[in-house]
Amino acid sequence: TLPADPKEAVRVLQLWLRNLARIPKPWGAFIRKLSDTEVEIRPRPTCAGCAIAGDAHHASLGDCANSVDATGASDTEQPLLEPPKFAEVPLSMACIHGKPMCVGVLLTAAKLSQFGEACCMLGVELLDVDREQRQGAYFCPLCGSVFLRFPGELDGLVAKPMPALQAAPTEVDPHEVEAFVFVGASGCISFGRRLAPGHSIEWSGEMGSELQPPGTAKYSATLAIQIDKLEAPAQISITWAGDLPPASAEHDSSLHSFNAVWDVHAWASVW
Repeated sequence: TLPADPKEAVRVLQLWLRNLARIPKPWGAFIRKLSDTEVEIRPRPTCAGCAIAGDAHHASLGDCANSVDATGASDTEQPLLEPPKFAEVPLSMACIHGKPMCVGVLLTAAKLSQFGEACCMLGVELLDVDREQRQGAYFCPLCGSVFLRFPGELDGLVAKPMPALQAAPTEVDPHEVEAFVFVGASGCISFGRRLAPGHSIEWSGEMGSELQPPGTAKYSATLAIQIDKLEAPAQISITWAGDLPPASAEHDSSLHSFNAVWDVHAWASVW
């Protein structure tokens, strides 16, 4: 919980946010950190010549072998020179079952319509007591859908608890949207979105234990990015990390259950 004193709360929040996103440096041409709380993403080149040039750029980074990760461990295998089709950027925020957690991010682009469906998502990985991945739950604030991913499976699930974001005919295409994931003390997961700080927030409804694998012991926040669905450069800023949503986006304790209809969703690659 953040301290009551505003200055102390800001200091603690800055410590939480520092180095929150962990990104492999060889991905730098497509996904790179701009600051402790900002990530830039760029479309993958569509021509073979661009791809070759990109590979040459990656190779010149000098950390393609024996690189050191955020924990200080040395890599024994050569890292990928570019992000996979489904790239996950772990956030240094997690909670055990029985403890709450909330993370918020702001997606910004010249036009949000330049994001493809499920291009940039905020989610949580569900882990068992041995820290093995059991399930991933991801939210796309642009299309309003929630996706589930399972280890070793190409097919996942998708449901649409919110409508897609669409500008009115007389309005310009919005250029930013804020997304939240909140894990309650009961283990229920809910996702939220709003167009800007101060605006009203929409919540997806709570996904309870019936939508989670048995034995879930830990929830780890992550960004999920599908570069091939991106049409133009964009930025993701981490705006909140704590045990509860910020006061301006308070989570309604009477939030309804997640009741959207699930359907099969085919992922581009196996997890």
